[in-house]
Amino acid sequence: MKHTILTTKRKHPIHISIGTRLTLAAVFAASVLLAACSGNSTIYQQTHTFTNNTWMRFEPEVFEVPVDNADECYDIHMSARLDTTLYQLGDLPLIINVYSPDGQRRMFNGHIQVRDKDNHLTGHTTGRFVDVTAKVTRYFYFNSPGTHRIEVKNNISKYELHGIANFAMRVEKSPIVYPE
Repeated sequence: MKHTILTTKRKHPIHISIGTRLTLAAVFAASVLLAACSGNSTIYQQTHTFTNNTWMRFEPEVFEVPVDNADECYDIHMSARLDTTLYQLGDLPLIINVYSPDGQRRMFNGHIQVRDKDNHLTGHTTGRFVDVTAKVTRYFYFNSPGTHRIEVKNNISKYELHGIANFAMRVEKSPIVYPE
């Protein structure tokens, strides 16, 4: 295995393997990409971790999203980290309820694609885990400023959905606003 020698003011050179260099480069690139993508447009981001990698059917994940400007439209992204040895389905169907500060409820379905038509994983894999993300709605208008409660339920018929390590939601300003 080849090593690169970094020279410093130390008496002994530092040896870094190619694998370590590639890992450091990947971590640096991912952090730069994450910083570039999140930018000023992200208004909310939160991740929930599941006990025993299990999401119970009738226990929604709840997100409290502060909205300052109801005149803008937003994209809602949802992500999951799945254990591929336990989660064998092609997608993760979701039921999403948005409750406004005045009590109004809007409901829509969403899903996160896990496998393509050839049964290949669609997300980024790390060991036995895959990270998958989907934009579940685009150009979403919150009907008033204030804190909106978003409840997300899995729409799988099984009571216990095994293989989900965590679930995340990100809300960001949509890049384009259509005229009314």
